[in-house]
Amino acid sequence: AVWNSVMTENDYLVKRWTEFLSA
Repeated sequence: AVWNSVMTENDYLVKRWTEFLSA
């Protein structure tokens, strides 16, 4: 559960970072 939570948050951060770079 903990690992899954970390992975989910990581995916969110990566998505936000990608959108930031694409802006």
